[in-house]
Amino acid sequence: MKSINRFGKKITYSIIDENNSWLLVEEASDSWLHTNSKSVETEVPKLKPRITTKAGMIDLLIHFHCDKDDIAKLRLSENAG
Repeated sequence: MKSINRFGKKITYSIIDENNSWLLVEEASDSWLHTNSKSVETEVPKLKPRITTKAGMIDLLIHFHCDKDDIAKLRLSENAG
């Protein structure tokens, strides 16, 4: 799990593998949880996740300037399957 601050938001995310990825965006009292699987285990079980595709998760990681190695890890899994 990694955390960064971008655009006035706290971004926390975890890229375990192609089917177990999540990204949490926190801004003031609002929070949005994005996952690429309904069954992914997150650190914030009380939030209802927004399910996204692997490509959508990659777009979010790029938008928030997340770690390039994590983006590459997900891109490789996207191209493989």
